[in-house]
Amino acid sequence: MKKNILAIAIASAVAAPVAFADAPTVYGQMNIAIDSYSYDGGASGMNVKHRNSRLGVKGSEDLGNGLKAVYQMEATVDYGDGKGATDGTKATGFAMNRNTFVGVGGGFGTVVMGRHDSPLRMIQPNDGFADSAAAGNNTSLFNGGLAGEDRIDEVVAYLGKFGDISVAAALVGQDSLAGAEDDSLTHTNSFSLAYGSKGKGIYAAAAMTGETDSGRGAITRATVQYNEAGLLASFMYNAEADIGNSMTVGVAYKMGQITPRVKVAMVTYDAADATYDVDSLMNMAAGVDYSLGKNTSVYAEFASLAEGYREKASDATTSTAATTVMSVGLLHKF
Repeated sequence: MKKNILAIAIASAVAAPVAFADAPTVYGQMNIAIDSYSYDGGASGMNVKHRNSRLGVKGSEDLGNGLKAVYQMEATVDYGDGKGATDGTKATGFAMNRNTFVGVGGGFGTVVMGRHDSPLRMIQPNDGFADSAAAGNNTSLFNGGLAGEDRIDEVVAYLGKFGDISVAAALVGQDSLAGAEDDSLTHTNSFSLAYGSKGKGIYAAAAMTGETDSGRGAITRATVQYNEAGLLASFMYNAEADIGNSMTVGVAYKMGQITPRVKVAMVTYDAADATYDVDSLMNMAAGVDYSLGKNTSVYAEFASLAEGYREKASDATTSTAATTVMSVGLLHKF
């Protein structure tokens, strides 16, 4: 009897890794900061805000013949306001509005369908400010409000990596920023070509998102990043047809538990476009991270946004007064 129990225990221990080999991976982060805002000639205030706190599930399954199914569901975690849906505001703090897709991969690459970053958005470099509403690339405010930070609801995308070369291409059925109708998969398209890895060494990439049938012009982007021996340096050029362009430079240097970082964006607008109050501007940011552990850190940041940067609100653009933002936050990844 004892031998049978021992045999069953050994068999269970051996079989367990196989049984859970395709189990989903749960991941995410909680990133919350105290932000103090000050507007030139206007109001100032302080609040406690989530910075892209998120919860995700991802995984894959072996289909045989060199193929695998892949999937991901990722949600934003934020404060719910306790109000009902009838007043047009969110009633909960959990929204499945990040990359959520299913696809099939193999030696040829991976094809996915669902909600996904555009290939142009995917090539933005790392600079340590990714989750900042004032200084992150994802909001585009720091880069002058120029378009390109598209996470698209209806996309069919191809993602391929061949040695050091990565390619991505997407057909877009909807452009949420342009408010287009969901009428076809040819609303616009996006392509990128990249060399190297953002995680180490030299990374260089170029991308384009085509003009939309609702009037937004084509967008082009080029990025270069160097990540080695604690030094992280990056450059990004972004241009929106008939609107303007921006050049963003970021530098961070890890020294033990401390990582100081700085970032500057120089923006030039089309002088013939009356939407803007200024022809050019410069935005600046600085921050420092202190690591408390492998997955936990605290940080402090300062951002200065010049007068005339624009803020997207649905289909409208609004010129804004000069703004300074000071933040202190806590980040934990899991």
